[in-house]
Amino acid sequence: MGELSDHTKLMNIVLALSSEKIQGWPNEFWKVGYNKIYIEPNIRISFNGRDNKTSNPDILLFSSEYKHFVIIDCKSRTLKDEQTQKYIELKKNPKIIPAYVPISVSNPQNIISDCSFVSFYEDICNNSLVISENIPILHVIKQNDSEIVEKIELKVGHFQNSKLNSVFPISINAPIPNHLYPFDIHKEDWPAFVEYVLRELIRFAINNQKFNEEMLLKNAHKYWDYIDSDKKKSLKKRVRYILVKLRDGKLKNYLKKEKENKENKMWFIDIDSDKKLQSFISLCYSCIEELKKDSGKQLLLDDVYNK
Repeated sequence: MGELSDHTKLMNIVLALSSEKIQGWPNEFWKVGYNKIYIEPNIRISFNGRDNKTSNPDILLFSSEYKHFVIIDCKSRTLKDEQTQKYIELKKNPKIIPAYVPISVSNPQNIISDCSFVSFYEDICNNSLVISENIPILHVIKQNDSEIVEKIELKVGHFQNSKLNSVFPISINAPIPNHLYPFDIHKEDWPAFVEYVLRELIRFAINNQKFNEEMLLKNAHKYWDYIDSDKKKSLKKRVRYILVKLRDGKLKNYLKKEKENKENKMWFIDIDSDKKLQSFISLCYSCIEELKKDSGKQLLLDDVYNK
């Protein structure tokens, strides 16, 4: 698959640590009990004297045993103080979180929460707000700048659960499992996003199956059911854009959309013979090769980021 943004790679790393079983990867968060996952939930908070501000952590983990939320944000080299302050507010008032995620807690007053940043870069450890608030920073160390992760260290701060602190450093020595969260809406992820769409189109064609954007994404995204509804809308909008571009371009003789059934029009691959199916599959693979060569410029699928 195509190259991914650092943000998406870090999402995959955190999900692997929080999953029951990913081949070749440790699952230290899961073992300690952090096995409930929510991706980009919209949490309303009162912030700086204003109501209805929104906090959107990348990943929210929860341990039923410890009644502990861990708010995780995947970062590059810099932090925005306002975003950090929102997470600090959630740490101070964790009882509001269950109102925004599908979880039942018998006594919300007993809930605790921590915010944490995970990054490939140590630079964020020097942030004054992070230091003053003792916020845990997880540093992901790669092998010679490759895609092999050597270990993850807890560089700054600590979690309120000592058992969670005790799992660090985590030794790994395995490639990033990018299939867990295979793409996001970031520009760097665009070639991989389009490639997954093309591969799903091949699958639908072979099965002679009609489909919509939700069906396609649910097939491609292992953690689709854990993603917040607003983020799902953004991903479906991008898939719709890709499908329209392919229908009007490279796949115009194959990719169609129903004319009837206005409420829920389905996409389908117009194929009436094995020969035509093989031609369609070959065309999709040639499009994938174009993506690898020039990130989709010949497919005219990257102009969504230039509008």
